[in-house]
Amino acid sequence: MATQQFKKLDKAPSFRWYALLMNALAYGYFFMTVNILNAMTDEVQQAFGVSATELTFLTTAVMIAFAVVPTFGAHIAAKIGGRNIVALSIFYNVVVTLLFLIPAVSQDYLAVLVLRFLHGATGGLMTGTVVGGTPLWFPVKERGIASGLNLGILGVGFSIDTFFAPRLMGAGLDWSATLVVILVVPGVLLGAVYFFTMKDIKKLYGVDAVADALDEEQDLAGAADSKLHLPVTMGEAYRDKVFWATGFYGFVNGWVVYGFTAFLPSMLTNDMGISGIAATNIISATYFVTFVASPLGGIISDKVFKGKRYQLLSLGCLLTVVTLLLIPRCGTSTTLLTVFFILAYGSTSIVCGTFWTLPSEIVKPDIAVKSSASVMTLANIGGVIASPILVAVTQATGSNMMSSYICIILALLAGIMALMIKR
Repeated sequence: MATQQFKKLDKAPSFRWYALLMNALAYGYFFMTVNILNAMTDEVQQAFGVSATELTFLTTAVMIAFAVVPTFGAHIAAKIGGRNIVALSIFYNVVVTLLFLIPAVSQDYLAVLVLRFLHGATGGLMTGTVVGGTPLWFPVKERGIASGLNLGILGVGFSIDTFFAPRLMGAGLDWSATLVVILVVPGVLLGAVYFFTMKDIKKLYGVDAVADALDEEQDLAGAADSKLHLPVTMGEAYRDKVFWATGFYGFVNGWVVYGFTAFLPSMLTNDMGISGIAATNIISATYFVTFVASPLGGIISDKVFKGKRYQLLSLGCLLTVVTLLLIPRCGTSTTLLTVFFILAYGSTSIVCGTFWTLPSEIVKPDIAVKSSASVMTLANIGGVIASPILVAVTQATGSNMMSSYICIILALLAGIMALMIKR
């Protein structure tokens, strides 16, 4: 039997940083799509005459599709390649967005709800490649920081929406035209650049991961991991306890990330007696955390823990538990509350980059995209169900404390699961 030939590399290719940039921009573009209506809530609510709850359904619809489509997207990526699936996702998003220009569509709440669901499929189609495929461009000892930078840029997408939406509407555009301008113009440009300039690792080097083409002394962590028995099919992965421990951690991370927004702001005003203005200032102080914490976690994982992930993942859960326990004990001190809110939100962000290298590392590289997509589905399910459940718990108990305790218990369990992963 002929041995498969591949290009041996003396060092990691510099193109890996361009691949990281393009995947980060693609993912950031999707989260611009997720957040776009949140940047003009008053105008959209007034246009449809709906309640605040009905308005949130327009974002929830995106997240539901984002939760159910990733596995399907990963199977398509396996057939047509990562470059093609990401470019296709972006152009698909552009086409869906252009439908908002049809008055009969943009003036009908149910039609917009359907379009928002279709928007969510964009992220589902690309997420396996941009999240799971990005670490494969890097040696194991650099994957944490790469994934951290990849996810850290998501906040930029939110900022773009928030910056441009009010200015475009101030210039005379209605909410639907504003949405089209913000998403179509960069979508067309990004989709074209991605399609014509991105490459697939397999076509360039004949391997599924750059680490496989590096000399062992250049990627010692990868050499150590190569001695492990890793699943070679998703069927085998589904029978692996490490995969399910990773999936559970992803579910909890999604739950906490989205769950925090459901009860922590309300805890400030309703349980702790903080004024609305002070509460807004405290929450606003947490916005920069994603930019800093996610890459920082990647650096710690790569440099301090030498490419191992489970230590930081456990520490992140411990930080979540400690901060949630201490927040109610801060009284009305806005300084203390700001510090602990930053730490609480930081505890979820600092593990994100590190965690999202794992789905690619617990299986063989040729099924890394499928593994990442499956774990992303579990994480998105956690994110989708967290808010309504925690809101219901708060309404039933008359306090946000029970919601906090639920998150504490889940974080403790996730920390234990991280110790089981040992990767």
